[in-house]
Amino acid sequence: MKTDRMLRYPSVWILLVAAASACLGQEPTDTPAGTLDPQSLFREPVALVNAEGKPIITRRAVGHPVVLDFNADGRNDVLLGCHRGMDTAAAEILLLENVGTQAEPRFRWPTSKVVRLQETSEGFSVSCGCKSGGTFEVFPADYNADGHFDLVVNTFWQSDGVRVLMNTGKSRENPTFVRGAMLHKIGSHGRGSGGGDWDGDGVMDFVFPVNRYGWGVYPGQRDGRGGLRFADKPSMTHAKYRIVGQDGWFEHSPYAWNFSGRCAAGSDKIEIVASASDPANKDKPYSAHRSHVEFYVLDRSAGTVTRTGRVWTNDAALMRMSIGDLNGDGSMDLLCTGGVFTGGAETKIWVLYGKAPNIPSETRRSGPRPGEELKPAEAAKKPPAEAKELSNSLDNRVGVSPE
Repeated sequence: MKTDRMLRYPSVWILLVAAASACLGQEPTDTPAGTLDPQSLFREPVALVNAEGKPIITRRAVGHPVVLDFNADGRNDVLLGCHRGMDTAAAEILLLENVGTQAEPRFRWPTSKVVRLQETSEGFSVSCGCKSGGTFEVFPADYNADGHFDLVVNTFWQSDGVRVLMNTGKSRENPTFVRGAMLHKIGSHGRGSGGGDWDGDGVMDFVFPVNRYGWGVYPGQRDGRGGLRFADKPSMTHAKYRIVGQDGWFEHSPYAWNFSGRCAAGSDKIEIVASASDPANKDKPYSAHRSHVEFYVLDRSAGTVTRTGRVWTNDAALMRMSIGDLNGDGSMDLLCTGGVFTGGAETKIWVLYGKAPNIPSETRRSGPRPGEELKPAEAAKKPPAEAKELSNSLDNRVGVSPE
């Protein structure tokens, strides 16, 4: 069973033990999941609902939903990085607070809070010329270990690239952020970022599009205070692998996890989900586009990434997705949404709940989880000089000072 502390911080960015045998009640094997039906790993998709139980239709193009307990109330919320409409290059981050229960979440909508930068009311531009493809992808991580979630954001259609937005720590209910360090620059027309545990060490990693047709995994790194950062160099890239079963690499949102429970911790096998546009979309209007959730198995020893099947098809263009334990049942779920240039009906936020427990109940390291090293009251008392020292340390690590 999960502890209360795990229920409080079940985001995919939390440090988790990679071996799933403790939850599954069986010894994991090094058997690839290629013989599995990927659809058997998840329940039928359901749309997230508001407080009245009605499906949420965001009418925000190309949304990227992520799970985290943002206000530390024991119920998982959802952050949505998205466009401000269906045909605009302006982007924003919305906080959909859970006003239901942990097991049966309902979310505050349409009165969701907009997460903004402290120094300006302006948002971000994700223009790619046509205003359609730009994505504002958001990844929560307590970068300076002060007990407040910071945000790693990727505006990959813009020269800004990947940057950390540092939480000012002034409010849990109305968080504000300041621009922090730049982690990676990127040229135009990059692919979507992803995450998950790619090396089986239990620490969540960051997947960055090296170029339009490739990717690199930047390992997650723990510091002694419970924070999470990402290395400044990739530990693995597409150059070492060949794709089997399709042409071209992951299109968007690749996430790694031991979804089936059949890949032993530290083994050569990694299971991956990623979103892709339907090849039949060519020459069709965006309102008729479809997107797929594809399932892969990466084999280090063979140097291959094999597409093994399709999880789900969404009637929306440019779908983005993430993984997280939304209902706190110990299973990794898939969250996704999409749509652009349409009336918004395709912009529901879907969740495919995992069927079997595959999130271990204990962490590999001892001590508190992120956000527990400094409780809100303790974080507020932290001397400003110490906070400044942490910020400077981060800037020096990545070699880029905040602008």
